[in-house]
Amino acid sequence: MELSLVSGQPREVVVAARWEDVQDGWWWCHRGKTGAQIKIPLSLRLDALGWTLEGVVRACRDAVVSRYLLHHTRSRTHSNRGDPVHIDTVSRGFSRARALAGIDDKAAPTFHEIRSLSERLYYDQGVDTQVLLGHRDPRTTAIYKDRRGAEWMEVQG
Repeated sequence: MELSLVSGQPREVVVAARWEDVQDGWWWCHRGKTGAQIKIPLSLRLDALGWTLEGVVRACRDAVVSRYLLHHTRSRTHSNRGDPVHIDTVSRGFSRARALAGIDDKAAPTFHEIRSLSERLYYDQGVDTQVLLGHRDPRTTAIYKDRRGAEWMEVQG
């Protein structure tokens, strides 16, 4: 969740992230869905949380040898230590986190809302979010700016 929030990347990109993609002060991302190739500086900082991409990436490193930033730390029925985390595992983990936070209704946010939140926070910070999210069309990025009814509407009198 942290990697997606600080990078603005969707779950399919974060689960595919490999250590070899992190080099020369950048995370080199490949968006399979759109074919976009995005170079994100490890120095990118999400001011609202005080996190940098470098710090979040560094936190992915542990005692398990793996090619992937997000990997299994224990062997399970269908995965071994070091294997990449499956995309559906990310969604299930997010659902468990929502339930632990007491958010357990049908209108609960999906993992993809992390990307939307990231866009809004970086936009407020002045970052070119169209590039960060890998969108070719600004109208696609505009969809992420929707605050989902959380903004106040002002009646003019």
